[in-house]
Amino acid sequence: MYPKNNKLPNKIGIYHNGGLGDWLLLNPTLQEIKRRSPKTKIYIVSSNKIRPLLKAERNIDGYSTLPDWSIFKNNFRYDDDIILSNFFGFMRLTNCKQHWINFAFKIFNLDNRNVKPSIYLDQNEENFGRSCAKLFKNRIIILCNNTSESFKKWDTKRWERVIKKCANYVFVQIGSRSSEPIDGALNMLGKTTLTQAMSLVKYSKLVVTVDGIFNHVANVFDVPKVILCGLYNPRNFGYYSNTINIWKKINCSPCFNLTNFPTQECKERCVNNKKTPQCMLAIEESEVINAIKKMLKEKHDPNIKYYKFKPIGRNACLDCKHKDICNIDSFKVKFCNLFNLQLIF
Repeated sequence: MYPKNNKLPNKIGIYHNGGLGDWLLLNPTLQEIKRRSPKTKIYIVSSNKIRPLLKAERNIDGYSTLPDWSIFKNNFRYDDDIILSNFFGFMRLTNCKQHWINFAFKIFNLDNRNVKPSIYLDQNEENFGRSCAKLFKNRIIILCNNTSESFKKWDTKRWERVIKKCANYVFVQIGSRSSEPIDGALNMLGKTTLTQAMSLVKYSKLVVTVDGIFNHVANVFDVPKVILCGLYNPRNFGYYSNTINIWKKINCSPCFNLTNFPTQECKERCVNNKKTPQCMLAIEESEVINAIKKMLKEKHDPNIKYYKFKPIGRNACLDCKHKDICNIDSFKVKFCNLFNLQLIF
């Protein structure tokens, strides 16, 4: 654990085994580390899908993506500690009430100064989103119905009926090429880079999405959003500023808090079939339509410079049975023990 009154180490290695959204949630902590200790070097190894964000990330000093471990091999000894950013798994197992950003600050023993995640777009990427917004006269609503977790999807036919009720706007569907196109939306699936899709979000009127990466991207750019939360409680991963979160607390939700998730029951009901999960099925079309219309009518300050998420009480951590292991030491592993030595060296 890094004491608040002591200097941070000269270098920090982080093996990021999470997704794009997890990276944006970790970003504020990296900003604070650099603010407090500009000379601290931060090195990252992650999956290749994070590369578009790492390329422009200003808070790190080097990175490599799997299967390339060179950034660690060049900067750490085999017995040096590497930090695993698997905070989500720890939160799930401990039923943590913290927001993910708060949690990351806490285990690094840093004060959360309401630092906002950041995304850096180059001029070409900025122009892409800006030109699309101009083309459609600033009437773009970004729609995303897919994430890396297939059981977060909402029924396609429902999306189509929602679009028909909001005919004055242009719905632009973004996501992977393998996603199911939604009739009535402009199909941009697989037709943009990740950063171009982020630029579309930045210059859109509204974002309507299932809980995933574009929830966090919209938060970065202060774009109003309607989020279909499904299985995840927005308390842990969502935002409450400029946002309507639609979350149905059915008897098995939030299922990510179950210590043995996914249970066999969850697999049979939600994971292994193509039907809409119960937590998503409970979200009515009228709720989504009303939320969209409400957010489009709301006055929004584009100069807002902070983000908000729902705070928790001071005693939440004091009452937690896991507080003694909720620190950076629980996420450290020797570099030589990260994986089988022959896989790395």
